[in-house]
Amino acid sequence: MIGHNISSRCDNFSDCGGDLLLLGSGVWFDVIHISGFTSLTISTLFSTGVLIFVAVTTRRSSLAFRLLKLPERLVVYLAICDLMWSTTHIVDHVYMWVTYDHPPDLLCNALAFLLSEFVLAQGLVVSFAAINAMVIVVLGKTIELGRYDWRLVVVALGLPTVWGVVLLVLGVFGPSGAWCLIDARKETYALFNNLYSSTMIVVFMVNLFSYTLVICKVRVHSKNIKQSTQGSAINKIAATSALLILAYFAQWWPWFIYAIWSLIGNSPHIILVVLNTIFCNLGGAFNFFAYSTFRKRLGERNANVTTERLEGCEDEVQAPTSSKATKDMRY
Repeated sequence: MIGHNISSRCDNFSDCGGDLLLLGSGVWFDVIHISGFTSLTISTLFSTGVLIFVAVTTRRSSLAFRLLKLPERLVVYLAICDLMWSTTHIVDHVYMWVTYDHPPDLLCNALAFLLSEFVLAQGLVVSFAAINAMVIVVLGKTIELGRYDWRLVVVALGLPTVWGVVLLVLGVFGPSGAWCLIDARKETYALFNNLYSSTMIVVFMVNLFSYTLVICKVRVHSKNIKQSTQGSAINKIAATSALLILAYFAQWWPWFIYAIWSLIGNSPHIILVVLNTIFCNLGGAFNFFAYSTFRKRLGERNANVTTERLEGCEDEVQAPTSSKATKDMRY
């Protein structure tokens, strides 16, 4: 069994007699899979809760999904990704913990494909939130998603699907030691593992760069447009986008460190693996708290608007915006 050095693996499938050594020696094996199962279960419950809440509230208000505010729609997309990913990932953790072995190749390939699909889809949706906020706030433009957000859906699901099919054909998917993703028995393991690590680093940095530009833009202009409708809308865009981006950072920060550590050529310590197992599998919970905060702020804004109207401030509420982007986004 593999100890604290994650790189201790079978480089040649035949040398291992067809078996890949499991990651984690002694109690570490139990810690990895019990923490993984626990985090995934929590994420599944929170993601399900978000979807049920949105379904109930839209039904009660007779409001079509496409008319929801963009942050709410993005949270729904993220909840679906997290739910599908969590239910898929639970299978390999439970299987390995109960049987003390990897899933059969056919099952492991299917689990790896689904895991890759929804991890990348989630990253693309969050990246859109960050880039969209940057385009609106910095450039004063909007990214048209089309009816039912079809452009975002096609990109978020289509690109990972094409990528997953390519990896299936190349035989890249398989057991990795602690879960099913990149087959560590193959000579191409290091190549594709580094490729995935690089992808996650790029997504992380794109989100960080986009949000940094948004914050800088808001701070530079806050004094001049703080009291204007446009200024208020820009601040709302920055705030709502920040919730999703911060939730993504909270979920994936261990993997960011893990990825850099792997690219440098060192073997990440088993504790870092456990941190990845805990935080990266709590996406549903982080998105739930981001959505809860958004709903709370939305309720407070609605209450403030109602109070202003009662005080005869309709002219402020109905002030025209000078930006098409502010009008279209419905934040």
